[in-house]
Amino acid sequence: MRWHRSFRYRSDLYEEFMSWNQMSNCSTGDFLNGLLMKKETNSLFPDDHGSQTRGSQVYYGKLRTLVLRKRPKISKVKSPKHTVPKERMSMVIKLANEGSVIVERDGPIGRLVLNRPDKGNALSFADADFLVSCLHSLEEDDDIKVIILKGRGPSFCVGHDFDEIVKAYGIEAKQGGPRPSKPSQRKRIMIDRKLAENYMAFQYSIKPVIAQVHGWAVGMGMYMAELVDLVVCSDDAKFSHAEQRLGFAGNTWHLATEILLYGPKKARELLLFGSEFSGTEAERIGLANISVPAEHLEATAEEWAERVARNPKDALVIGKAIHQMALDSLGATQQFYRGYVGHTLGTNIRFESDEFNFFRHRRDHGTKEAFRSRDEQWNDE
Repeated sequence: MRWHRSFRYRSDLYEEFMSWNQMSNCSTGDFLNGLLMKKETNSLFPDDHGSQTRGSQVYYGKLRTLVLRKRPKISKVKSPKHTVPKERMSMVIKLANEGSVIVERDGPIGRLVLNRPDKGNALSFADADFLVSCLHSLEEDDDIKVIILKGRGPSFCVGHDFDEIVKAYGIEAKQGGPRPSKPSQRKRIMIDRKLAENYMAFQYSIKPVIAQVHGWAVGMGMYMAELVDLVVCSDDAKFSHAEQRLGFAGNTWHLATEILLYGPKKARELLLFGSEFSGTEAERIGLANISVPAEHLEATAEEWAERVARNPKDALVIGKAIHQMALDSLGATQQFYRGYVGHTLGTNIRFESDEFNFFRHRRDHGTKEAFRSRDEQWNDE
């Protein structure tokens, strides 16, 4: 049976397309491209409609024909070449990364659950973009008063996907052969500006955000904990700015926030050493609002969210806006603009011959051994 004969049974695809189109102003091509990025794309067609080995181009053709046959004819309007509206790009990102973040709505409480437990909830660039788009969706939901940010599995978030980071910045040392091509400074600036915007989204969320932290909070996991409104953590949580040991030594995205949190001396200590500290210590130094035994973590976070939600909706938004204005007067917005330029410089530093080069060590001995050797430099026990 040829695939197009089953068209009458697949009209739901057209309704799905029109629904997405109305919500996102997404073009047919963008919708199809995004849909084909999903792993379950091939299940749209019965097995006897073609082998999976025939490639995505075959399915693209089938799906495009299937949609275009049924949709009403409209006049074509030419658009400028090489431009993709932001809302259309956001839709493709959502289709590609759906599942990396779980969004829950429970009365006035919204939840963002990082969902890469096998990776310690490490986030790729696209995952981070998707997380922020989910945050915005809860901000725009008028029923939601407060947002809980947490992670599935053994850790809250261990930072960015390291393999992607070293490739994006051209800092993956290769054994033999040509050295990897490093991106231009303008390319680095573009990458880092986008990251800065993602971090800003947590500090400038119009609704209160509570981080529920367990296990490891490192790199981006640590940044999110520092930037949200409130932190509820387990006593045995492990916080660290270990990413600073890669060659940053205090070059970070949101230094003003860290100085306000810890004081200038403690902030310097945390960033220069990158040492690990517990949830109880996080409460003592002001990073966490409260640290509780692990078995009470979720109940405590939910209780705090319920207490926040007792405030009127308008009061919460106005109070957050005033809080943001106060932070702005202390340089909280400018820090992100300094931060992305600093990160661009920091990913292009020179290591002297007698200095520990994590990336070279990773090339020669592997990632696990490189991390172990890195931490040995600080005599961590």
